[in-house]
Amino acid sequence: KSKKRITLIFEQGKALYTSNIRMIYLLNEKDESSSVKVLFTVPKKSFKKAVNRNLLKRRMKEAFRQNKNLLEPVLEKAVPELIFIYSAKNESDYLSIEKSIRDLLKSLTRKLN
Repeated sequence: KSKKRITLIFEQGKALYTSNIRMIYLLNEKDESSSVKVLFTVPKKSFKKAVNRNLLKRRMKEAFRQNKNLLEPVLEKAVPELIFIYSAKNESDYLSIEKSIRDLLKSLTRKLN
Protein backbone atom coordinates (compact mmCIF):
# COMPACT_ATOMS: atom_id res chain seq x y z
CA LYS A 1 0.00 0.00 0.00
CA SER A 2 3.05 2.21 0.05
CA LYS A 3 2.95 4.92 -2.63
CA LYS A 4 6.75 4.92 -2.76
CA ARG A 5 6.81 1.17 -3.39
CA ILE A 6 4.14 1.36 -6.09
CA THR A 7 6.00 4.20 -7.82
CA LEU A 8 9.21 2.17 -7.65
CA ILE A 9 7.51 -0.82 -9.27
CA PHE A 10 6.17 1.36 -12.09
CA GLU A 11 9.60 2.97 -12.64
CA GLN A 12 11.89 -0.06 -12.36
CA GLY A 13 9.51 -2.95 -13.06
CA LYS A 14 9.14 -4.89 -16.28
CA ALA A 15 5.82 -5.42 -18.04
CA LEU A 16 4.07 -8.38 -19.60
CA TYR A 17 0.89 -8.07 -21.65
CA THR A 18 -2.13 -10.08 -22.71
CA SER A 19 -5.15 -8.91 -24.66
CA ASN A 20 -6.97 -7.48 -21.64
CA ILE A 21 -4.52 -7.37 -18.70
CA ARG A 22 -1.08 -5.83 -18.23
CA MET A 23 1.20 -7.09 -15.48
CA ILE A 24 4.13 -5.08 -14.11
CA TYR A 25 6.52 -6.99 -11.89
CA LEU A 26 9.58 -6.31 -9.79
CA LEU A 27 11.67 -9.09 -8.27
CA ASN A 28 13.19 -8.74 -4.81
CA GLU A 29 15.75 -10.80 -2.97
CA LYS A 30 14.40 -13.92 -1.31
CA ASP A 31 13.83 -13.24 2.37
CA GLU A 32 12.39 -15.30 5.23
CA SER A 33 9.54 -12.91 6.00
CA SER A 34 8.80 -11.80 2.43
CA SER A 35 5.76 -12.92 0.51
CA VAL A 36 4.25 -12.10 -2.86
CA LYS A 37 2.66 -8.65 -2.95
CA VAL A 38 -0.09 -8.08 -5.48
CA LEU A 39 -2.06 -5.00 -6.54
CA PHE A 40 -5.13 -5.07 -8.81
CA THR A 41 -6.35 -1.95 -10.55
CA VAL A 42 -9.03 -1.03 -13.07
CA PRO A 43 -8.87 2.47 -14.59
CA LYS A 44 -11.68 4.84 -13.72
CA LYS A 45 -11.33 6.37 -17.18
CA SER A 46 -12.56 3.16 -18.82
CA PHE A 47 -15.13 2.12 -16.21
CA LYS A 48 -16.92 5.06 -14.64
CA LYS A 49 -19.04 3.08 -12.17
CA ALA A 50 -17.33 1.70 -9.07
CA VAL A 51 -19.57 -1.37 -9.24
CA ASN A 52 -18.02 -2.37 -12.57
CA ARG A 53 -14.47 -1.66 -11.41
CA ASN A 54 -14.97 -3.69 -8.25
CA LEU A 55 -16.45 -6.60 -10.20
CA LEU A 56 -13.42 -6.74 -12.49
CA LYS A 57 -11.04 -6.49 -9.53
CA ARG A 58 -12.85 -9.34 -7.76
CA ARG A 59 -12.58 -11.46 -10.90
CA MET A 60 -8.84 -10.73 -11.19
CA LYS A 61 -8.26 -11.49 -7.50
CA GLU A 62 -10.07 -14.81 -7.73
CA ALA A 63 -8.23 -15.78 -10.92
CA PHE A 64 -4.91 -14.98 -9.22
CA ARG A 65 -5.89 -16.93 -6.11
CA GLN A 66 -6.78 -19.97 -8.22
CA ASN A 67 -3.51 -19.84 -10.20
CA LYS A 68 -0.92 -18.51 -7.73
CA ASN A 69 0.62 -21.99 -7.55
CA LEU A 70 2.17 -21.22 -10.96
CA LEU A 71 4.52 -18.83 -9.13
CA GLU A 72 6.19 -21.58 -7.05
CA PRO A 73 9.27 -21.88 -9.34
CA VAL A 74 9.72 -18.10 -9.12
CA LEU A 75 9.43 -18.09 -5.33
CA GLU A 76 12.44 -20.39 -5.04
CA LYS A 77 14.65 -17.66 -6.51
CA ALA A 78 13.01 -14.34 -5.68
CA VAL A 79 9.93 -12.66 -4.24
CA PRO A 80 7.87 -10.81 -6.86
CA GLU A 81 5.76 -7.71 -6.43
CA LEU A 82 3.02 -7.69 -9.04
CA ILE A 83 0.62 -5.08 -10.38
CA PHE A 84 -2.25 -6.26 -12.56
CA ILE A 85 -3.88 -3.52 -14.64
CA TYR A 86 -7.09 -4.25 -16.49
CA SER A 87 -6.53 -2.65 -19.90
CA ALA A 88 -9.50 -3.75 -22.04
CA LYS A 89 -12.16 -1.19 -22.85
CA ASN A 90 -15.08 -3.56 -22.28
CA GLU A 91 -16.00 -5.89 -19.44
CA SER A 92 -14.68 -9.46 -19.78
CA ASP A 93 -16.09 -12.60 -18.25
CA TYR A 94 -14.27 -14.53 -15.55
CA LEU A 95 -12.94 -17.27 -17.86
CA SER A 96 -11.13 -14.85 -20.17
CA ILE A 97 -9.67 -12.96 -17.19
CA GLU A 98 -8.49 -16.23 -15.65
CA LYS A 99 -6.88 -17.30 -18.92
CA SER A 100 -5.06 -13.96 -19.18
CA ILE A 101 -3.77 -14.14 -15.60
CA ARG A 102 -2.69 -17.76 -16.07
CA ASP A 103 -0.83 -16.81 -19.27
CA LEU A 104 0.89 -13.89 -17.53
CA LEU A 105 2.01 -16.04 -14.59
CA LYS A 106 3.26 -18.79 -16.92
CA SER A 107 5.22 -16.30 -19.02
CA LEU A 108 6.76 -14.82 -15.85
CA THR A 109 7.96 -18.24 -14.71
CA ARG A 110 9.27 -19.03 -18.22
CA LYS A 111 11.10 -15.73 -18.34
CA LEU A 112 12.88 -16.41 -15.05
CA ASN A 113 13.86 -20.01 -15.82
